[in-house]
Amino acid sequence: MKKIILFFIFTILTIFTYAQKPQQSYNFSEQVIRGLEGQYTYYIRVLPIQRLTGSTLSLDVETSKVINFQKSFIHISIDDQPINSVRIDADSLTRLSIVLSKAVSSSGFLKVTIKTQLFIGDDPCQDYTNPGLWLKILPSSSLRWATIDKINLSKVNLSNAIYSKQAIVYPDEISPAELRAVAMSYTKLRKSGVDKIALYSVSQMPDSLSDFIFVGLLHKAGPRLSIKIKADAGKQGGLLYLYKQKEYLPGQIPQQILFVTANNIAGLNKATDALINPAILSSTFQDQLIVEKSVHRDFEKENRLILANLQNSHQLMSGIGSLSHVYEFKTSAFATIPSELNLKMQIKFTAMARDDRGYFNIYLNDVLLSSRQLNESGAIEVNATANRYQIKKFNTLKTEFVFYPASGICSGKFENFVGQVDEERSYVDLSDKLTESQRSFYAYPDCFQSQSTILISNKVFHSSIRAVCELFAHLNDHYSNHLTYLPGIDLTSRAASYKGNNLILISDRTEKLLMTFPQMPLAYQNDFTIYGDSKNEILYKLSSPKGSAISQIFETKDYPVVLSIAIPNDRGSEYLFANAIKDLNEQVNLLAGNTLISNQDSHLVFNLETSNNNIVYEGQGLGRWAIFWQKYKLLALSLILLLVFLGYLYVRSKVKNAQKIISS
Repeated sequence: MKKIILFFIFTILTIFTYAQKPQQSYNFSEQVIRGLEGQYTYYIRVLPIQRLTGSTLSLDVETSKVINFQKSFIHISIDDQPINSVRIDADSLTRLSIVLSKAVSSSGFLKVTIKTQLFIGDDPCQDYTNPGLWLKILPSSSLRWATIDKINLSKVNLSNAIYSKQAIVYPDEISPAELRAVAMSYTKLRKSGVDKIALYSVSQMPDSLSDFIFVGLLHKAGPRLSIKIKADAGKQGGLLYLYKQKEYLPGQIPQQILFVTANNIAGLNKATDALINPAILSSTFQDQLIVEKSVHRDFEKENRLILANLQNSHQLMSGIGSLSHVYEFKTSAFATIPSELNLKMQIKFTAMARDDRGYFNIYLNDVLLSSRQLNESGAIEVNATANRYQIKKFNTLKTEFVFYPASGICSGKFENFVGQVDEERSYVDLSDKLTESQRSFYAYPDCFQSQSTILISNKVFHSSIRAVCELFAHLNDHYSNHLTYLPGIDLTSRAASYKGNNLILISDRTEKLLMTFPQMPLAYQNDFTIYGDSKNEILYKLSSPKGSAISQIFETKDYPVVLSIAIPNDRGSEYLFANAIKDLNEQVNLLAGNTLISNQDSHLVFNLETSNNNIVYEGQGLGRWAIFWQKYKLLALSLILLLVFLGYLYVRSKVKNAQKIISS
């Protein structure tokens, strides 16, 4: 009887542990739709183990309080088919709940389109420019998947298995080559839309983990994982193997493990090359793939960025008022860092009638670069130039059609006005490259996207795994879905083998390699203090009890560009490394700055030189007096001159008195 009760309790706990992962909801990102008519489309990936029929779409929207609720509507379409139209509630907060009846999604995605019709008064001709016309899709909106009693894994294979994975397991004694494979797999998951990825070693892997990727050599997988592989990659081959649990309890999530493995490093490289190659992975509809040969081609960046590569939407903008479309790009998309950009737009539009007025505007980072009047031809070329101070690392390019018909906004052919940017023939071109007097974080990650190596100190190797994975993700964070920048990974003890390469150095502050860089803005041999520019206040002390990671970028003789990320010899190194990488990615918009100090609470960015007077090392006793003299020397000299002048007047008066006494 006790055995039966224990078995029953174990069954309930097992079901609870697996927590119905396929039924987790998809959360919508916040979006704002403006104007009389507007729309936004979400594309939601549908996994093979998820069922559309019976799933519930819940949309929470907030609207302007000045709109006419009797005449304003929301229209919902699923895969371009109208599903529901509702009037907006008068309390300005509206919830729409729709139970889906669609059985399958042939494309692997669910297309959800929200279209709005908003009015304020009775005459829309007077409302089209009113800024009060807006509707916000709230992040509390969700798509909750239908509950599945027994999950069917028959449709899961290598072509679609990766999209459900949210964890990577690696060997306990991981090597630099295996870490590179883990970082590539991590970046592949990020590119596939997975934001939060857990990382575990084999010994730390929780028992409840059911859907993950194992990356590493086969003999390091451990007995409980290696027993699940029923294929052999051979001596030199790589293996992609999908294990699917066949027997499981009702309500339990069956185990799915994607193995990226081999018997040696050469085979593991082949397996990871196949994993990150979309052409190979998307066409593999079985559960295993032995890779005998793989080729990875390095991506060569150009100095021209075609809009179709950013977003091949060919969006046809139609309607009234201001019609706009936004493109996003980074300066790292160009072969060199730009200081000036030329923008060339080929546009097509409804021809202007006599006395009609139309304009095409180009904005870069909310700065108007060009405003061109439209004409009767229906097609023109628009050029604009952006200078260094208008360019950021993360750029937003906005194209806008604005129309003013002579016969009124609601009459004539103007209601059918359309405009389109020819994205295949429109581009952003680099006209002048940026030349820096000294390296700064503005060059990150651009200069590490070719001929680069990541070197890791043996002391911090295991605590730097997540940081290295994030580095790979940052290096490959560009408009292409491909993984194109794959630096090598090795230990700092073999640094001499990589002379001539750009280096990303991850270590503690006692690393010997750091001592060979006299060009490094901050040296760690002695304690130092960084003073501010006013009131002689202390900004940072190396001996501060609060642990900090210090990132520095500089040039050296043997390595063109070095990015050093160093931590003190204390606990929490994994967090410090990951936090430093996060701060690096957030600070890249700064034009100046070669030193970043990150801790749990904040970060500081400095533009330091080795001869900087604001840095005082231990033993430099006159350092603070030197800083004091540098700041207040003019005042001190003025006081000295004043004292000399007063002394001169005093002596002169004494001389005159003496002359009077003698003459008398």
